[in-house]
Amino acid sequence: QQIKALIIGVGKGGQSLDLQLKKRGIKVYVTDGNEKSAQQFANNNGLSLFTNANTQNNQSDIENAIKEHSFSFVSPSAGVPTKLNPNPIISACNAVGVPILTDLDLFLNEERLQRPQNIQIGVTGTNGKSTTVAILTHLLNCFKLSAQYAGNIGVPFFDAINEDEPQDTTNFRVLELSSYQLENSSIPNNAIDFSIFTNITKDHIERHGTEE
Repeated sequence: QQIKALIIGVGKGGQSLDLQLKKRGIKVYVTDGNEKSAQQFANNNGLSLFTNANTQNNQSDIENAIKEHSFSFVSPSAGVPTKLNPNPIISACNAVGVPILTDLDLFLNEERLQRPQNIQIGVTGTNGKSTTVAILTHLLNCFKLSAQYAGNIGVPFFDAINEDEPQDTTNFRVLELSSYQLENSSIPNNAIDFSIFTNITKDHIERHGTEE
C-alpha cells in the first residue's frame, strides 16, 4: 500500500519536503491557507491538493475528510500550531490517529538510516542562532571537514543533502532549530549528536503559552 502524506504549508520548506517525498515514491497531498498557491504548486509539480474548503463547517467534516484519504502521516510547517490552539487539520489528525512528522523528523530519520556516520549539531535559543550556525559551519569547513547548514537559517533540511556525496563521507549537519520547529517535532532518540543553546529569554509566549 502506497504511503500518503499530507503537507500543511507550501512555503520554501514545505515545497522542498513535497518534492523530496515525491522523489521517494510517496503520494503527496498539499494544503495551505492560501488555497490558490497550494493549487498552483500542486499542478506544477504533479501533486494532489487536499482542499480545506469544508473546514469552515465543523471538526467532524475535517475528520471525515482525513479518514477518507487514509493518510500515513501529516507534516505541518513550522508556522502551523500543533499544541496551543492547534490548526483544525492537526486537531482532526490527532482525533483519528494520523501521526505528526515534521520535515525535521523525516530528515533526521533518513540521516540515521541512510547516512548514520553523519554528525548532527542542533542549535537553538532565543537569539544568535543564525550567527552561531553560520560561524560553526564556516569553521568546520576551514578545518577541511564537510559541513552544511540547514533549518531556520533559510535552507530546508533536505536541501542540505548533496545526492552526489560519497556514502562513506562524514558530513556535519549544522541545524538551526527554532522553538516553532521544536514544538512540532518529535526528534528520534539519539538523532542529535551535539546540542547548543545560545540563550533563552521570554519570547513567542502567544504561540507556546508559557516559558516552559
